[in-house]
Amino acid sequence: MKSFYLLMILSLLSVSGIRAQTEEYSPRQVDSLYNVIENYKEELVVLNQQYDQDIVESRIYNVMVWILGFIVLLLIVALVYQQSFKEYENQIDESERKFLAAKMRIFMLENSEGEHDEEIASLRKKMVSLQQLSNEQLGKGKEMYETINSGGVLKITDDERWLIKYYSVLRYETFNHWEQEYKHLSNRLITFLILKDMGKSEAEIKHILGISDMAFRATKSRLNRSRC
Repeated sequence: MKSFYLLMILSLLSVSGIRAQTEEYSPRQVDSLYNVIENYKEELVVLNQQYDQDIVESRIYNVMVWILGFIVLLLIVALVYQQSFKEYENQIDESERKFLAAKMRIFMLENSEGEHDEEIASLRKKMVSLQQLSNEQLGKGKEMYETINSGGVLKITDDERWLIKYYSVLRYETFNHWEQEYKHLSNRLITFLILKDMGKSEAEIKHILGISDMAFRATKSRLNRSRC
């Protein structure tokens, strides 16, 4: 493109050189040369504008590609985080289901004919591991509970999960009542209910959860909409 522009400019210069020798040409030839020069000028202007437009479009395209790539990356990160969150959130319930399933299997094997000592021993070992995991989770939940009562805060999402696990055992009847009164409660809404049940004030709840006045009102509103 640049070489073409240079060729056009050189052509103009060569034609303009003829202008100095107009006495050697007839008026008609001179007018014809002038028309050629003007046509070249117009073509140069058009080509220059087109070249500038191509540059702008190329830059816009590059920016759009970068933005699109960034959005796709964010979506991928969000999906991975959401999947991890769901798997982690169901970890406690899954452990409990596995524990009960192993216990039921042992009961069936003990009351059936044949030798099942090896399988029963393996299931009992599995139950011990699951119980240790559950105890570890309850221990972390108790730490969160004591931290809140000591004026501490919940720093990460895991803290809420451990607190919910511990409080569901500590106040089983209260949790059972919440399950009947509300539907589709998120961890944040359950934590909100726990803090209110613990007698925490609005200012204390905002401090513990690290939320603003607007976020507090929004959480309270979502909780009211979740009533059955």
